Amino acid sequence: NVLEHALNSLKPGGFFVAYTPCANQVSRFYERLREYKEHFSRPKTIECLVREQEVKKNCFRPSTRMLAHTGYLTFLRKL
Repeated sequence: NVLEHALNSLKPGGFFVAYTPCANQVSRFYERLREYKEHFSRPKTIECLVREQEVKKNCFRPSTRMLAHTGYLTFLRKL
């Protein structure tokens, strides 16, 4: 259990960041985190989207073709 390791390893105020590649894994992480809510701050999750950019002389824009992968980063701190 990574949260148990974080609880034992981090000092108060220490940061914890979890990367999850799938949305359902974020949900499962939040469910597990409820068991530790008195030990960690309220989590904040962001989606990370990788998209190529076309850079030309005097032009910068997203690629019209997007083959992308998302992932999710969840941030919290030990209380």
